[in-house]
Amino acid sequence: MYLRNFTYLFFCGGASLIGVSANRVAGGPLYDLFFIGTFVVWIFSGNEGLKKKFIEQYWWIGFLLAFVGFLISGIYSDDISDSLLQLTKFIFSFFVFFAILPSVLNSKDRYILFCRFVAFSGAFNGIGALFQALYGLGDWGGEATWGRMTGFSEHPNELGLHTAICCVVLLYLFFADFRFNHRVLYFLGFVFSLIGLVLSASITAVMALIISILFVSFFEIRRNNKEFFALFFVVIIVAFFVVTGFAILGDDNNIIDRVINQKELAADEGTLGSRMDTYLVAIERIGNNPILGVGNSVENAVTETGFLVHNIFLRAFREGGIFSFIGLVFIFISIFVKIFRSLFSNYVASTESIYSFALFSVLFISVSFGPAFFQRIVWMTLGMVISSFFVSNNADRPVR
Repeated sequence: MYLRNFTYLFFCGGASLIGVSANRVAGGPLYDLFFIGTFVVWIFSGNEGLKKKFIEQYWWIGFLLAFVGFLISGIYSDDISDSLLQLTKFIFSFFVFFAILPSVLNSKDRYILFCRFVAFSGAFNGIGALFQALYGLGDWGGEATWGRMTGFSEHPNELGLHTAICCVVLLYLFFADFRFNHRVLYFLGFVFSLIGLVLSASITAVMALIISILFVSFFEIRRNNKEFFALFFVVIIVAFFVVTGFAILGDDNNIIDRVINQKELAADEGTLGSRMDTYLVAIERIGNNPILGVGNSVENAVTETGFLVHNIFLRAFREGGIFSFIGLVFIFISIFVKIFRSLFSNYVASTESIYSFALFSVLFISVSFGPAFFQRIVWMTLGMVISSFFVSNNADRPVR
């Protein structure tokens, strides 16, 4: 019992630092110290997540297929040691966030508190991005790229993904926690997270958040949630002022300028063109070796165009072969099916079901157009979605 409480504390500590990846300790980000702590305590507490079968058989199948694909490709790659090292990151993330996290977030109170730590990390990173744009962060932050801020993250796209996810989490908290003073804090956290998102100038993350909010609106219409639409109107106004007021801090490469420049598909007209070229190169390499892949070492992950493949499924296919591709698709589809069933199992969907779907939407869209694969925030978000399945039965009771 006491060990499980320590596991929960470690998770909350890691969640509060999930956006801090620019600073590293012993070669890894700060949050990994906490997640490693959760894994160690979990081992000594008797592997509770496995005993209670929090990992469904479909997720096991997907994990095993991806594991076999990456293992075989790593053995036959040019850099076996680094490929196998990257594979351990995948194994670690799967067990920590698919087995341990759902077993720890076993009540709505715990789930809400964990979401608060995640929300805090988004606001903190947004404030960091704003401070970076105005004064700089020095060694505390990443390196601003062509006017795009990183905050405390290593790359602008990582800042965008992190803050977009936190915006959804903050919207969920607003409707799951009815206390006025808490709602004021959630709203302020949303504003700062949105500022970080705008300063990252990540088109994918911005579009992912917009689409997820539209999904939420559809289900809130079904629930006839008038309070949501009042908040929705306020969010639109705040978003307008944030975009127009803070985008200019990105100089000539702000979010508005980047959206306009994606009209042309040519490689020299923006990132969209170069990504299309990278997709074609990756598909060509897959055609040459669809079974084994090229291996997932840091060096092999970079394509002939000089860029990573900005699609988690295509990247898995190129690096780990067909088994890894099928395994990853299996994991995402099985989670989507479970969310879809929870949304329509009752006439009125629960708050947890609606916002877990929004969370999954932001993540799915982001990883479909981004290079994120071994980043902890990807697997932590999936773990949060999975955990919501086990607390949705208590969805409508007040939060303490």
